[in-house]
Amino acid sequence: MRDRSLYISHRAALVSAALVALSVVFLGSMPLSAVNLGILMLFVYPFVLLLIATVAGFIPAFGAVAILMIGMWVTTRSLAAVALSGLYLLAPVSALMVCAFLKVPFWRTAGIILATYVGTVLLLYVLIQAMLGGNLAATGAQAAVEGMSVMPQRDYLLYLFMRSNILRLDTQAVGNVFIENGNDWRFTQEALTELFNQVRTRVDLWLRSVVPSLISSMSINLSVGGTAVALYYGRRHAQRLDFKLEGPQQQLFEHTLPPVFSNWFIPKQYGNLLWVLAGFYLISRLGGNPTLFLAGGMMYNVFQAVYVLQGLSLVNSYQKARGTQPRMRGLTMVLLFLVAPPILMVLGLFDQLRDPRKLRKAEGEGNPEQDRRI
Repeated sequence: MRDRSLYISHRAALVSAALVALSVVFLGSMPLSAVNLGILMLFVYPFVLLLIATVAGFIPAFGAVAILMIGMWVTTRSLAAVALSGLYLLAPVSALMVCAFLKVPFWRTAGIILATYVGTVLLLYVLIQAMLGGNLAATGAQAAVEGMSVMPQRDYLLYLFMRSNILRLDTQAVGNVFIENGNDWRFTQEALTELFNQVRTRVDLWLRSVVPSLISSMSINLSVGGTAVALYYGRRHAQRLDFKLEGPQQQLFEHTLPPVFSNWFIPKQYGNLLWVLAGFYLISRLGGNPTLFLAGGMMYNVFQAVYVLQGLSLVNSYQKARGTQPRMRGLTMVLLFLVAPPILMVLGLFDQLRDPRKLRKAEGEGNPEQDRRI
């Protein structure tokens, strides 16, 4: 069969390019456009690009990366930001492409994408630290304050943050917070100083936590969950194309397809390793060493990410047993993943300890194929 994974579907390619372009235009029209686009590039677009790669093809996925890089240039006017964001977005898609061409099995593919993603994040962190003199958090926080201070909608945006309880003002400490001028108003200088100090603190804390979060929980969610979802919908799309186009389209990514998600579970030996991570996390909270505190937090992120996936597998298994439609199952899992990760983690722990699906055989009768389903 001729490998069509580079370009699978004209319609999917056009639709994906249009949706990505529209999202970039929408984000560019909002206040703090560069910040909004940057956050989505970190946490959302990598999943979208993997899906585009398996449904439309790798060439359309690279085209979507180009659209996002153009959007980053328009919002920041920084070639460095464009280059760094492009490298970040290209890494997981390129790893998936290599694995697809080499017909690497799913779990090895997930491991390669994981290693590629973590290595890319660490490389970008080192480069950005070198560019900013080794103080990413403080420099980024100060840039956020300076950018917000010159925005035309500055006071309205700060007021919106106050109403959302993101920022707070103690009127007893700063006194009157508004200056009214007819139908117009603005914050007093004392109020602005206090609000900007809070903005600086919150951005600084977020920037200090974002890299550990990316290399611990985000890397697992993307390499395992994101890759599995992308391959699943890519296979379904290829099967639909088989009715319209000549050639066995459903065999795309056949060597890379994941096992049935409703049967995923963590083998006992890997579960024991995760309990070690959880124990180290608890120990790190008892001491005052900031390095151990950070390391413990990352270990908890890994523990949570893995058991969240197992919790999703348990939910999917019960829904399939009840005959729930695939679209409803997918929607349920997305909503639970976005709004209730702690509940999913508890479900995953319950499944690991009680084995309600009876997926594990008696000791000494394990299936080697099952044992690779981490």
